Amino acid sequence: MTQTKQINENVEEIVFKDYFYDLESDQLRNNIRDLFVITYGMGYTTFYRKIRENSWTLLEFEKLESITGKKVCRNV
Repeated sequence: MTQTKQINENVEEIVFKDYFYDLESDQLRNNIRDLFVITYGMGYTTFYRKIRENSWTLLEFEKLESITGKKVCRNV
């Protein structure tokens, strides 16, 4: 799988979809998914649609960045 990365002002940005599916275990992916489902009151299908379309809100992007410790790319 090719990761979509972008260099912007010497800061590496990663698309959350690439980060999420490159995690080592299903348990890590499920923990992140469950955190979003509970925090934002979204359904599983909404969570996976947002991953697929990279359609997170600004606050959700900030949460993704705090979880990953990386700058998350907003434009694909």
